[in-house]
Amino acid sequence: MKLCIRHSVLAALGAALTLILRTESTASARIAGNLDAGLGGSRVQPFIVGRAVCGTVGLGVSTGLRGPARACIELRGTAGREFPSGTLEDANAGHQTIVTILGGLELVNRSSLRGPFFTAGLGVGHSTISGARGPTNSSNSGLVPPRDRTGASYGFGLGYRFSAGPGTGLGQIALRIHGLLSENVSASACATAITVGVAY
Repeated sequence: MKLCIRHSVLAALGAALTLILRTESTASARIAGNLDAGLGGSRVQPFIVGRAVCGTVGLGVSTGLRGPARACIELRGTAGREFPSGTLEDANAGHQTIVTILGGLELVNRSSLRGPFFTAGLGVGHSTISGARGPTNSSNSGLVPPRDRTGASYGFGLGYRFSAGPGTGLGQIALRIHGLLSENVSASACATAITVGVAY
């Protein structure tokens, strides 16, 4: 199963790079970038320890294709911890981090890059959890040993870009989701956040 996931990730990244090489030499094919940050929640296995309050930062670049989409690459990092702290009887999410690098597609207005947009991608990522504690009334009671994992990753974004004033820069607001897949292709880590940022 691990080999299949690795092959899928490599195939997705290869497809994204192939699409980038097939771009049109028009205004819609120009290189564009975006930077955003936001707040939300994250969960890293074991999920029984609960959700952490997290902050996320992402950086992406994209270029136009011969169709209605754009090829994109995104690097995103999320870090979170239990807040507010619970009692010793409660689960504690501890400190959680998720880092992913993704290759995929972005759907947006080709001519202006303004308006609604959607992104989706696959890649590789790394997650960690430390200082977590299971609730006393469960089989996972007590401190959870620190864990870190590298594996196949995924990400989605749904948002809106708008003129931010004079010049070519745009403002943007988006719902962002990214995480890692386990060997049975279920989520082993996931972060969801509302972000604000700029595109240019």
